Amino acid sequence: MKAEIYDPIKTLAPISTDGINFPEGTLGTVVEAYTNPEGYAVDLAIPDNKLVGGFRYYNVILKPEQFRLIKGLDLDEMQALSKQEIIRRIFTEFKREYDLIKI
Repeated sequence: MKAEIYDPIKTLAPISTDGINFPEGTLGTVVEAYTNPEGYAVDLAIPDNKLVGGFRYYNVILKPEQFRLIKGLDLDEMQALSKQEIIRRIFTEFKREYDLIKI
């Protein structure tokens, strides 16, 4: 299995489903994993400033070759960092992915 539930992902190609087009590089989270055939239910995050959380989520089924896992901070590295530094790094990664947040 390529991914597990709660793994963050990034799409590798544009995805079209139910009349909605998701661009390459859309971020999401694995919410279910299937083994035969291998597939993943993923909630894709689409920026939407009208919503309180800033995102609208759409559930799609993806094949393993349609996404890559997003690597987070290593656990040992996180334990050595202050909470403020961890938050700064998370927001920096978020800014890189969406170019929405300015630190």
